Amino acid sequence: LTLIGLGKPAFLDYDEAIYAKVLHDSIENGDLLSLTKDGKPWFDKPPLYFLLMAASTAVFGETEFALRLPGALFTIFAILLTWLIAYEMTHDDILASSAAFVLLTTTIFIFGGRQVRFDVPATVMTLFAFYSFLKGQSGSPWWYLGMGVGAAGAFFFRSVLGLLVFPYIGIYAFFTRQWQWLKNNFFWLGILAMAGILIPWFIYQTYIVGTPFWTEHILGHILGRYVNPIIGTQESFYYTKKLFALIEPWAIIFIVATLFSFFSKFLNASYKSASNAFFAITLFTLFLFGASASKLFYYIFPMIPFVALFIALTGVPLLRYFWKTAPKTVALGMSFFLAGAVSLTMIQIFFPPEEDTLLLPLGSYTQRFAEEEKILGTLIRSSDLPVY
Repeated sequence: LTLIGLGKPAFLDYDEAIYAKVLHDSIENGDLLSLTKDGKPWFDKPPLYFLLMAASTAVFGETEFALRLPGALFTIFAILLTWLIAYEMTHDDILASSAAFVLLTTTIFIFGGRQVRFDVPATVMTLFAFYSFLKGQSGSPWWYLGMGVGAAGAFFFRSVLGLLVFPYIGIYAFFTRQWQWLKNNFFWLGILAMAGILIPWFIYQTYIVGTPFWTEHILGHILGRYVNPIIGTQESFYYTKKLFALIEPWAIIFIVATLFSFFSKFLNASYKSASNAFFAITLFTLFLFGASASKLFYYIFPMIPFVALFIALTGVPLLRYFWKTAPKTVALGMSFFLAGAVSLTMIQIFFPPEEDTLLLPLGSYTQRFAEEEKILGTLIRSSDLPVY
């Protein structure tokens, strides 16, 4: 799902093309730590993903496949880390595999990971930081260093949005009532490790670029997008509407799991506190980005694995509860549902319909337009720039 046909279609939108252009210009300029576009400093994104794309293009050339490959690999890592987080919390193979399966068949997440975007890589580093935090809590304090490294890595993919792991940790601690990590020296050592990774980059950017780095990147690009409608849509409840439209077929399961999580007693205490934490993380993320003046669905990608974890933590105990009385019915129903989830995801990725539909909202018309634009670009280009 993540690697097959990765080089097709051509780049789908402005973002993919701009990132490819920035990479090309920065390689020609000889500096991938201080990015450029058309000979001018470019501050929109930190450099880590561009370094990975540069390594990929060094092997495969400046092609759609090479530029998308890092994101596709990170999508695999996201699924693996979702499994590891679920297993670390429950030591339940079936539940962990269920969480990974939910993420694997959340089409929009796989779709985003197959593009030149920073959201899935940032999500992976957020998951790694959260997993390291859980390992640190379970008696391996050196893992707190991994938390700091993961947070720094997420920052280098999505700037300050990469620091979402810390409110996520706070929400998880609140619902599980575990605050001993605040007194653990290794936790603060992890924070220092994060600062030790990030601060040199800030110093370097300030030395190379000067004040514009702070005014354009921090104030303009980050805060400016939050308080001003610079990009995307300003539609009310945009993320809530899109969430239930784009995570099919899991939207219905999410609603059912929510109802049973709050009104049923079949969950044990540890599962319930964790599922409540992941539900709260979902609400927090929707509120945080819903309050922004600029809205793009990809912004909330770090939340999606936690939605998968919530569904697994609530849904698997629910199925086991009904299995006791109607095992054949549960087995038959789940077989049809899981087969449908895989089929919907594969159709969306490899055989999308021309137009959007209720069950298949990712129409192929954008892919067709992208291919036509690539043909036109190849015909009219006046230099040796690659055309995607």
